[in-house]
Amino acid sequence: MNTDVKSNGVLGASQPGDSVSDATVQAAAPAVLAKPTADTFSFPTSAPAGTRDKEPVKAPRLRLIKGRLADAREAVAHSYHEASASTDAFVHDSPWKSIAYAMLGGVIIGMIAAR
Repeated sequence: MNTDVKSNGVLGASQPGDSVSDATVQAAAPAVLAKPTADTFSFPTSAPAGTRDKEPVKAPRLRLIKGRLADAREAVAHSYHEASASTDAFVHDSPWKSIAYAMLGGVIIGMIAAR
């Protein structure tokens, strides 16, 4: 099939049955031209460049939260170390009491697990 470019810039076929009518091309032209091209497209931005400096800064709030979490972590770690040291001292001072408490705890947990 031989094709040639017509004077109006439309690619057409040389055989009469294969040609595209001018009405079809003109009807499709507005839809094709209405689409944005690569030259006219712009990516959306989150905020205009001048307003980014005016937004409230959230970093101090984040630092405050991190500080509170660090304080809570230190408090829990301190409590854990105190409990660990007191348990260690109790086990060294009275080993047989520690064994009895461990057995009693095991029996209670075993009875609860058996239900």
